Amino acid sequence: MPKSTQGTSENDQKPSEEMKRQLNEEEDMPPTSSTRGKGHCLYCSEKREQVDFNFMIDPEWLLSCYPKECRHLPLLIVTSRNSSSWEELKAVAKQSPNVQLVDAPLPIPYGSHHSKMILLKYSSGVQVVIHTANLIDGDWFQKTQGQAAFKPIRVRIFRNGATLLASMTFGKRSKCLWLLNIDLVVFYCRVYFVASVPGRHQGENMANWGHAKLQNLLRRHLKVEVDSSWPLVCQFSSIGSLGSTADKWLLGEFSSSLGQASGQQMGSSPTVKLIYPCVEDVRCSLEGYEGGGCLPYSYKTAFKQDYLKRYLHRWRSECNGRSRACPHIKSYLRCNESFDKLAWFLLTSANLSKAAWGSYEKNATQIFIRSFEVGVLYLPHCFLSDEPWIVDIAYLDASDSHGKHWDP
Repeated sequence: MPKSTQGTSENDQKPSEEMKRQLNEEEDMPPTSSTRGKGHCLYCSEKREQVDFNFMIDPEWLLSCYPKECRHLPLLIVTSRNSSSWEELKAVAKQSPNVQLVDAPLPIPYGSHHSKMILLKYSSGVQVVIHTANLIDGDWFQKTQGQAAFKPIRVRIFRNGATLLASMTFGKRSKCLWLLNIDLVVFYCRVYFVASVPGRHQGENMANWGHAKLQNLLRRHLKVEVDSSWPLVCQFSSIGSLGSTADKWLLGEFSSSLGQASGQQMGSSPTVKLIYPCVEDVRCSLEGYEGGGCLPYSYKTAFKQDYLKRYLHRWRSECNGRSRACPHIKSYLRCNESFDKLAWFLLTSANLSKAAWGSYEKNATQIFIRSFEVGVLYLPHCFLSDEPWIVDIAYLDASDSHGKHWDP
């Protein structure tokens, strides 16, 4: 299965600079932790090019994370010129001939380039890493983050042998095409790509983005028998303006989209459970009140939607030792009431907002989205072919993380 991991645990010690690059998983980790850092995304063997997509970027910290033997390789950074670090990034690109900077245009006010993704091109194919951390030091320490790293896939998605970097264009006609190419790549990894791009999307294109895309995937591919009593669990690090009542969007189009299943008449929308830290969770976190800086839910917005309190549940991750590591991860799932059967799971950059997920307009004939987001959907039936590791048989079809095969 693809690796889906979370960030640092509450037993972490402050890592050295070398640990930030290499990440020693064993040191100071509880037995149940699965902890990874950016160094795991930067394995250099056979790497040819890299693309980083993100919202907040500290260029000095980012470049310091790359192993020295990788720093000469082509690097493309995709963000918005609205970013607070845009001028710093421009200076870095000017000084470093191997670094390019691309502006992801935001034609609609209050939108953001919120995607968090890494593309790595190797001689063996393209690797996609979907994650939830900004490219700043604070997001990779004492936070709970999510990361889905897939093995490199050899797939012909670039025309006329174009390089990975050359394919990353953001013209009016092409800004969505590369995302559809990524959709193809992750399909080979047995997961489904769920993204958002700014605009008003109509017709067949409407089902490609936002909650309409997730609705389309669940309606077509979810094969688990889902009972109407199964709740929808939404976990996020920020909340947008959702309307004056829950029915306006949360319990309306949003939960309806996420409540779909293939070949089943689901009836009413599912029960919604929202996971978000309370004041006490933040106060007692590893960072104390400073940890709440990654949870930008403003009073102005909260005051207008007090109804959300009846759906909120506190953040807890006792089994993974992360209850005190503030959650910057964003995850959505549907499971049974006893939490022992899973219908689907989504890891994404999208918080709970109409800007990220979209909202219907013109009698649901178009979806209006303000921001760029990316995520991956896991469906249980896609992994039924997984086999246990057998030590004394050969595995020659695919190389491992070190480029080797197994032939005992």
